[in-house]
Amino acid sequence: MASLITPNVLQYSNFEFRYSPEDFLNTDGLSASNFADSRMNRAWVIHNAGFVRAIVFADYYAYCEQDALDEACDRGKLDGLLVSESELADYQVGTDSDGNPEYEGLIHLGNASEPFASESLDIFCVPASVFATDEHIRAVIAKNDTEEYGYACEDCVQAIANDDYSGLDYHYSPEESEQRMKDIRAGIEAAGGYLVIGEDEGFKHAGCDVCGLGLAGNKHTVNIIRK
Repeated sequence: MASLITPNVLQYSNFEFRYSPEDFLNTDGLSASNFADSRMNRAWVIHNAGFVRAIVFADYYAYCEQDALDEACDRGKLDGLLVSESELADYQVGTDSDGNPEYEGLIHLGNASEPFASESLDIFCVPASVFATDEHIRAVIAKNDTEEYGYACEDCVQAIANDDYSGLDYHYSPEESEQRMKDIRAGIEAAGGYLVIGEDEGFKHAGCDVCGLGLAGNKHTVNIIRK
């Protein structure tokens, strides 16, 4: 079992691995929905004698251990293990029948298929959801899952930001106020996510994308974090 025991410390198989946000790779498409899909709910922790080099999230359904190692290599996370041409002789153990050198303790990685020392290099896979409580990953997911939703009228701004409908009583009759409240609540529920108020755009001829009121007026942008 794997778990976060303190911020930036992963416990796995009775060992503790300390990491930093810079170790995370493939977070551009990371979404909360990944954690609910077993094909995407995977992350590979690559370490060198316990020192974490990279934590690579699955980028597509067929993503595998080799992909994770290649990604870490191409992103420069394994540069300290790169074996130079002059060092290759230290890993040679003989030659094959054609006279070509044979090596041990090397692994070829990345687009360039370069040699890296593999004696102390290790990798294991954990559910990506293990990092769901990590502060950095939470911020990444919030950003990735946030989309532009449109414009919100002043009535909807107060309802979304403060759950406040009291201002309706100043502008509408009791019957109209009640209907406006129903329309706003229905619009918020129909959005299918968590609405977040954005910038004040001033006067707009556009209607409200939340409650559906078609009148021009002062508008704020509104974003949505998908559930």
